[in-house]
Amino acid sequence: MLVPGFPRADDPVTPEPLARSRIERACPWLAPVSLVPLGRGWDHDVWLANDTTVVRFPRNDFARWSLDAEMLWLPWLASRLPLAVPLVVVVEVEESGLAVPFAHHPMIPGKTLADCAAPVEMLPERARSLGAFVRALHSVDLADGPRSLDGDRIGRLDVAGRTPSTLEQLATMEAQRVLAPNVARSLASGLRAAQPLSESAPRVVAHGDLHPGNILADERGRLTGVIDWVDLHANGRAVDLATAYETFPASARGEFFHAYGDVDAETLALARWRGIDHSVRAYFGALERSDAGLARVVRAALIEMAA
Repeated sequence: MLVPGFPRADDPVTPEPLARSRIERACPWLAPVSLVPLGRGWDHDVWLANDTTVVRFPRNDFARWSLDAEMLWLPWLASRLPLAVPLVVVVEVEESGLAVPFAHHPMIPGKTLADCAAPVEMLPERARSLGAFVRALHSVDLADGPRSLDGDRIGRLDVAGRTPSTLEQLATMEAQRVLAPNVARSLASGLRAAQPLSESAPRVVAHGDLHPGNILADERGRLTGVIDWVDLHANGRAVDLATAYETFPASARGEFFHAYGDVDAETLALARWRGIDHSVRAYFGALERSDAGLARVVRAALIEMAA
């Protein structure tokens, strides 16, 4: 169920001289450009230009395919959501006779939750804030949007297709003593317990990658925004509700669902499955990109989900 050009860890990068050249040609108002690297994600090389503008260079076909949907949908969603989202503009430069697209948007203040641990007393407020955000996102009528959204092209909720390989990765984490045997067994049980998404289940506007590395908070710990919408698509609610398991301990998870609203048991089980599946894969992806902060947060979430 992978689209052609699905992201790989060895996709080509955009080094600083090339990034500066592209930005100054496509965005002359930013010249001369001062660049600070913000990270090498799974889909983009990301730079901060002149302390004001985030610039994202897609590294694969999947990321390039997403740019148009982000540019159309995110400004439309911004007024309908309680947290900030990137107001993406897509530009392009010509190289060797080919158009090379990339995206820029004003920086949203804050650090990712993977980089700023919250005091325990802040967790309920964070959970309520994120629950309200996901509720607002899922309340948007797909038919009212600026254009149609594709469905799940890479099987994010494909229980049968993904579970075997995720179980193998769990076994690797156990063998490498990243996870204790009882934790790995509990997570494996959660993976096997989920049922696939029903064909009749409602589809919503989904962020699709709502882990702590894509959620921002200010210096006081309050949420400010949600970034990295490359996975924007139409899907079942569970794909985003997984963030309740990936982001919060059980002690705060009830606040998330209180703010979000009622969720049936089958959707909850699928959301937990997605939380485990997504976190296991995110852990190995973080290691490949040398993102120790995200790897640490994801491992902690897995241990929490096993409790």
